[in-house]
Amino acid sequence: LFFKLSFFLNSFSFWSLMKNLFSFEPPLLNPLFLGGLMKKSFLAFLVII
Repeated sequence: LFFKLSFFLNSFSFWSLMKNLFSFEPPLLNPLFLGGLMKKSFLAFLVII
């Protein structure tokens, strides 16, 4: 359980890092890219559970 929780926190911090990294992108492209990335992270999280 602790491993899953730490993995979730790591993926969340990674998502925040990517958000900061790609904040210079056009506002139209940015949410779409972030949404796709978050969906992939969430799916990977579900698979690991």
